[in-house]
Amino acid sequence: MKDIILNSSFEGETIADFFVGSGPVPLAAKKLNRNVIGFELDRTYFDITNNRLIQEDTEF
Repeated sequence: MKDIILNSSFEGETIADFFVGSGPVPLAAKKLNRNVIGFELDRTYFDITNNRLIQEDTEF
């Protein structure tokens, strides 16, 4: 996902992810200084992604 985001956006831009799943796009976007708008219907996957993003914050 990192290469796709780097080749299709600039820092500070917003990435749309319509099928977040376990969160590879939001995680890569966050590491590359992009904003993310994500959509996920399944609460289980929403929680997984949210926890991954929170953990990423604590590792900095």
